[in-house]
Amino acid sequence: MVKAVAGSSKGFKDDEGFDILIPYHGQYKLVRELIGSIVLYTRNLPYRITIIDDGSPNAAYFATLAQLETIDGVRLEEQKGFGAAVNLGVKATKRPWIVVLNSDCRIEELGWLDSMYDALKTMMKDKVGFISARSDDPPGNHPLLKCNKERKEEPDRISEQPVPMFCCMMPRILFDRVGPLKEYPYGWYEDEEFFWRMKKRGYRQAISGKSWVKHLGGGAGTGATIKELWQQDPNIKTIMENNRLQCLADLKKLFGRG
Repeated sequence: MVKAVAGSSKGFKDDEGFDILIPYHGQYKLVRELIGSIVLYTRNLPYRITIIDDGSPNAAYFATLAQLETIDGVRLEEQKGFGAAVNLGVKATKRPWIVVLNSDCRIEELGWLDSMYDALKTMMKDKVGFISARSDDPPGNHPLLKCNKERKEEPDRISEQPVPMFCCMMPRILFDRVGPLKEYPYGWYEDEEFFWRMKKRGYRQAISGKSWVKHLGGGAGTGATIKELWQQDPNIKTIMENNRLQCLADLKKLFGRG
């Protein structure tokens, strides 16, 4: 069951700008702080925030937050995982550019969105269809995502390995051409499967050397939501680790080896 909450747009048409998608399960304080940081540090480009509640236990929180004039929202009544939440957000929105932000991210610099957009537009000639910001504690400890304490700018780079979807931008048309994310239980490995599906269809992923976001996470590249889920039920970690087997099976089918 999906509940949709309408919002209003100011200063731009529905077919212009960026849809910023924030999938979350619990983490209410983090979600509010992330939204506040987006509003504070996003100035030059038209955008709309859409929250996607992945079956959080406190449905009243979603209802309260989605009533804000600057936010749209959709809700899954049961927790389906990161892939399902992102897919729902994509279906519920229609602007030409999609940005996905984990709830444990913080925007702390002006130009974070501009830098990703400029880099992606420039690199699309090289078949780049996905770009990520960098961070101090990136999920999965991807080597090209890690930046130093001074946040020194670096060149934009194409990545030859899957980039975690903690703060990324894509043209909406990418989902039409590559397809939606795989909906593995709770999360993990859907971004890796998506990388290889992009590659199969001739698209590449990249990292912006000028865009930076804070990732609070749970330490060692683990997200805050994942850490809390594991504390609540240790069996969830086993389920998420087993998603790797499903991912491998999907990749074998993708490349005709299954």
